[in-house]
Amino acid sequence: MYSLVYVSKSLLPIGQASAEIQSIVEVATARNAAAGVTGALLFTGTRFAQLLEGDEEAVLAIMASIAADERHCDVVIIDQGPAAARCFADWSLVYVGHSTFASGIVERALAESGQSDGYALRNLIRLLRELARPLAPRGA
Repeated sequence: MYSLVYVSKSLLPIGQASAEIQSIVEVATARNAAAGVTGALLFTGTRFAQLLEGDEEAVLAIMASIAADERHCDVVIIDQGPAAARCFADWSLVYVGHSTFASGIVERALAESGQSDGYALRNLIRLLRELARPLAPRGA
């Protein structure tokens, strides 16, 4: 199992972002399922953050395609390497839209990129992995 986390800057026009994101999620969900890759995508309105996991070759091939996508720039891989287990076994792609809280985490993680094991980087990875956890029933 191989895991990769990147952050990038959105180039989506504000008025078209919603439709473009829907298209990205539809295409990525199908592509990931076909490649046996799972993960989570977060869009803050100005940044993307994504965790991909699966066979190393498949993850790197998808990452190469993502890096070439003209809807974003300044792609920074902030974490990659072997993973003990798959976090998103039941999801080919989990998507989370704009959140002020998530935006702050992404910005702090990007500022720490290149530093080993920084606190903000760990928080972003933790946030993305938390998306795989099922919601507890209300009142539980």
